[in-house]
Amino acid sequence: MKNIWKKMHFKNFYKFPGVLAFVFLLALILPVFNFQNNAASGAGLQNLHEEIQNTVIDSKNEGAASINAAAASLKPEKKKYVMALLSDVHVSDDTYDAKEKVVKMLNGWSDIDAVAVLGDLCFEVGSEKEYSLAQKLFQNLGGTKYFITGNHDYYYQDHKNKDGKKVKGTEATRTLKLNRFKKIFNQKNLYFSKKVENYLFVFLSVDALEAKYITTLSETQLKWLSETLSKNKDIPTVIFCHSPLYGTFSAVHDNMNMNHSVIQPADKMKDIIKDNPQVFMWVSGHMHIKATSKDYDAPVNIYEKQVTCIHNSNMATSKNWINTLTLNDDYILVKTYDCKNKKWMSGLERKVKVPAKFRTKKDESDGKNKSDESKKDDNDSVKPSEKPDNEISDDSGEVKIDSDAVSDDSESKNQDSNELKIEIKKLQDAIKDILKQISDFFRSIKW
Repeated sequence: MKNIWKKMHFKNFYKFPGVLAFVFLLALILPVFNFQNNAASGAGLQNLHEEIQNTVIDSKNEGAASINAAAASLKPEKKKYVMALLSDVHVSDDTYDAKEKVVKMLNGWSDIDAVAVLGDLCFEVGSEKEYSLAQKLFQNLGGTKYFITGNHDYYYQDHKNKDGKKVKGTEATRTLKLNRFKKIFNQKNLYFSKKVENYLFVFLSVDALEAKYITTLSETQLKWLSETLSKNKDIPTVIFCHSPLYGTFSAVHDNMNMNHSVIQPADKMKDIIKDNPQVFMWVSGHMHIKATSKDYDAPVNIYEKQVTCIHNSNMATSKNWINTLTLNDDYILVKTYDCKNKKWMSGLERKVKVPAKFRTKKDESDGKNKSDESKKDDNDSVKPSEKPDNEISDDSGEVKIDSDAVSDDSESKNQDSNELKIEIKKLQDAIKDILKQISDFFRSIKW
């Protein structure tokens, strides 16, 4: 062994060129293997790190989405505001029991938020006795109540003439009865407005002290109405009034003409409405139009191509119909209930849409068209030179990386890595071949 070591001493290496070649090759081989192992280890660690990060992020996103979906499904749908409508009650001793049944029925409707009573609560002339009976009836009605006057609540004297006909009241008589109305039904004003959800409700009472026609608004009230609407130009508005707008029905009572049948002064009301396009619905009674009438739900109900008039029938002893208004974001659902048969009349259910200008939500078709136009404008305004090829901009202006461009870069890097692996494999094979030759060479040496 000692002899062999002497032969292998450094000064004798020149005698063994194969050994020198072997040492030289080792110097080349070791860095290559270290490079490959380090590259593989680094890439593996990096890939493992990225995979863990992506898994955590995906888990968080999936968890958040699941929580949001669960919360949305558990969140109860917001209750919609519902108002019931009564009109032309005309309560008397003979009809009290029948009309009390209707009031009790309304008390049993748990989804009702308020009841609007559209005038003519009194039977004929608004005497103390008639008011006392009306007060008794509506004291039994629970919840929020809104009352407006009708002609039978204030317009006439208490007594009739020798022919049994009603007599127009004096200014003093009308004033007394209007004050009686406010006191009995606990209302500060005869006319007023309320903001309900995203709507404005305006309640008008016939109150003219000197008027030719039986359902006339005073000049003071007309001025108030004009000012109120002017202050609320952007709010979709519903007006409640005892009598309907001119021309929103085709037939009148035998003992009435059109001028006594509609709200007056008709010309001034027309001007006010035309100046306020946010007014889209008018809710009224007075004409005793029954749900079975052709005028109850008909094209004639549209006033000046702007306002839909909702007619309400009178409270009779045998047949009664009650309308309800259900408020939605961009329309009001009108439904009619048949009290006698105890069912909703599906054929009379209708949606009265808010004018497009005042809607909180746009129609899907309108939104789609506008969205397409917006995208077209955005595309036209973008210049390729302004942004790198792999950047895009969302609607907020924030720059984001284009996922397609990132994908292309990633594929290019993967391709380069694969080519490098192939070259390393070729080099490994060549080195193995050289080592085999060296091994064979050393085996052939006689030490």
